[in-house]
Amino acid sequence: GDPSAFTYVTDDVELEFNATSIKVRFAAYTNIFSDVRVLYAVSNDRETNPIFYPFPGYENLDINGDVINPANNNGLPDTSNPKTDVLGFVGGEIEFRDYEFTIDNLPSFKHFSIKVVGNCTNQAYPPRIRDFTAIALA
Repeated sequence: GDPSAFTYVTDDVELEFNATSIKVRFAAYTNIFSDVRVLYAVSNDRETNPIFYPFPGYENLDINGDVINPANNNGLPDTSNPKTDVLGFVGGEIEFRDYEFTIDNLPSFKHFSIKVVGNCTNQAYPPRIRDFTAIALA
């Protein structure tokens, strides 16, 4: 009953200088059966167990990119990315699209981790990601 096709969690990243924002970018193949959600965890202590929170998602950002209501964060990307109805298994059959996730105005942090969750209702056609990058910004 678990809709997760995969879960990927980065190691704890320790920053030299404190940050207050995170940006995650990757290319993903999502189809009519799947989507990808991204969560973040921040702290000032490496020993703290991470608590992951979803990125806001395009439905919860105003025209200036500010979060409307943190309680409505859902882990979707900053902009709507149409899903493909092309179902395939190998490189030439599937189309990767760019995804970006941003969260600003966080309390100052020195450590962060990212969790990527791929969900699907048809396990034969899971989402896929590549070219993953996570950046902490001051």
